[in-house]
Amino acid sequence: MTREKQLALVRGSSSQELWSKSLGEIIAEKATSLGDKELAIFPWQDVRLSYRQLAERGELVAAALLRAGIRHSDCIGIMAGNRHEYLEVVIGATSIGCHVLTLNTTYKPWELRNALQKTLCRVLFIASTIGTRSLSEHIQLLTSSSEIVRMPDLEQTIILGDNGNSSFAGSHLYDEFLALHGEKLPDANIPVAPNDVLSLQLTSGENLRPSEA
Repeated sequence: MTREKQLALVRGSSSQELWSKSLGEIIAEKATSLGDKELAIFPWQDVRLSYRQLAERGELVAAALLRAGIRHSDCIGIMAGNRHEYLEVVIGATSIGCHVLTLNTTYKPWELRNALQKTLCRVLFIASTIGTRSLSEHIQLLTSSSEIVRMPDLEQTIILGDNGNSSFAGSHLYDEFLALHGEKLPDANIPVAPNDVLSLQLTSGENLRPSEA
């Protein structure tokens, strides 16, 4: 077999340059061109999002984060599973240059704490349940007085889900957080470059402590 036959081939137009756009720019363009065309369906939540709705919801999340003091290059975490809020948070956070830490949905409470400590996460979005599994122990651990001292960077815990409980210290329900801080994106020049960090992933690491990837 010749060397040429061993190589994978990629063919395409050489006259059109590769895109150099941020995720936020792409979403804004699609919201304009595709508008009310359906983008995502979450049957178990009875939610359907169009391109325009996702852009609007993402802008609401971005505004809430900015008003909560979150800025470009800050880390925000999400442990949510398959739900519409996950899309909204990713679009909103990355549109202002945040690093989105996608957390393993099988983490035990102490594994979640270690991941948040390592990444200096400032805001955590966490579902109250993932499937049939309750995450109340995770939320209780993170909002306990002893853990708050150990995680000074974590300023807010935002709980996703209709059965969420915002009585924990430093926590809000998702809709409360958006209503409190959202509405209109504050006037601010937030340059987001296509090569800015968008997502952080953690491996299991050595000695069950997470390692960045």
